[in-house]
Order: sequence, then structure tokens, then C-alpha cells
Amino acid sequence: MTASIAAYESQLGQAAYAAASKNGILRMTLPVARELARSGIRCPTIAPGIMGNADAAPACRPSAGLAEQKWCRSRRAWASRPGRLRHWSATLLKMRT
Repeated sequence: MTASIAAYESQLGQAAYAAASKNGILRMTLPVARELARSGIRCPTIAPGIMGNADAAPACRPSAGLAEQKWCRSRRAWASRPGRLRHWSATLLKMRT
């Protein structure tokens, strides 16, 4: 299952989304894993951090203006760069095996 950083660090205006959706998935992992363990089924969950996307990409380029770079840094609480899809998908493939 996939939760997200929103389960731990939600943005302003996302309380319902973070609590109902992402935190719900995170908190459901252990009970589901316990139930399915009898059948030999694993139930791992990952919670990726801030991911790069097409909407944020122009603002996060080194050539962007100061205001855009500041906006981009404010969206990345502690990460030096946004996550990349290939890293997330590689993690999912490793969890599958």
C-alpha cells in the first residue's frame, strides 16, 4: 500500500485528506498485515516524501527565479530534492519480491 508524507506532515488545508486518506492507510497496515499473515500474505506500506511532478518542476529548476526557488524549498521540509518516480517504483518492485 502507499501512504504519503501527508500522513506525517500535512500542508495547510489538507487536514481531512491527510487524516482520512493517508493516515488511514498508514494505520491500517499493521492490522491488515496481522490478519493476512496466516495466509502467508505480506502487507508492506511505504510513505514517500515530496515527489517531483510536472507542475512543480519549472519552479524547482536552478534557472528559476528567486521567488520560485523559495517556493520550491518551502515545499521540501528537509529533503535536498524532491523524490523521483524511478526511486519510488524501484522500492515498490523490491517490496513485491
